[in-house]
Amino acid sequence: MQLQFTVLTHYLEADEHPYTVTPTNCDNLLQQALAELRESITASDAMITFDPLPTPMHTPNTYNQLVFHELLDNALKFRDSARPHIQVRAEREDGSWRFAVRDNGIGIAPQPPTNCPASSQEIPTPHRLLRHRRGLGHLQEHR
Repeated sequence: MQLQFTVLTHYLEADEHPYTVTPTNCDNLLQQALAELRESITASDAMITFDPLPTPMHTPNTYNQLVFHELLDNALKFRDSARPHIQVRAEREDGSWRFAVRDNGIGIAPQPPTNCPASSQEIPTPHRLLRHRRGLGHLQEHR
């Protein structure tokens, strides 16, 4: 929980500080997430496979590692009694990298939950107004 709070704080401060774009080693980020989840991985006897991941140019922050952590953690939590099989990969697409995490878990219902903000719905917060675009990675801060 503390990691999530720290990441959210960094994310909200993103526009307040100048940033630099540096190479981000995604293999290292994945290894950090796997190390943090080692106990859950061992307890569930999960099989996790991954291709070598790229080192794209990106803004360094803790949010990057949290994405891998949360996707793997969800794959380990939301499953039936079968042994979890999780695959992580990345492929080049139109000059960008597309990352994918596939698992044999229980899945998500096709309709969106009713408590999620609609596309482009504004969410008031004490100090900022966040606009929810599509998906976790597309929150944009507005002042």
